[in-house]
Amino acid sequence: MKYDKMVECSQERSEQKVETAKREIEKMLESNEKITVAALIERTGFSKGFFYRNETMRRAVNEAMHQQSVTYNPKQVIIDMAMETTLINAKMTIQQLKSKIKELEKENVELREKLEKAKRNS
Repeated sequence: MKYDKMVECSQERSEQKVETAKREIEKMLESNEKITVAALIERTGFSKGFFYRNETMRRAVNEAMHQQSVTYNPKQVIIDMAMETTLINAKMTIQQLKSKIKELEKENVELREKLEKAKRNS
């Protein structure tokens, strides 16, 4: 019985540690802090092994890191803004070039007609 009680207490403590670590992860996500195991160790005081050996924690940390990289990456935001500007400029250039092509095609038709008239008259 005593052994069972020890195991139960150990599991309870482990669950409490997991909940504490998950709360810290949520806080870090909300404040847009970069989530790393080192940062979690510093904030929680738990061991590195806790985050890597505990399957639940390893999964939670990996999911949070993935979520964070998808939702907020300052470098990616800057790159996206630059790419958006580049895309807009490229679309404007394409429109201008299409317009110029139409003008040149029209001019080409007119010049061909003039050439045909000149050939007939000579």
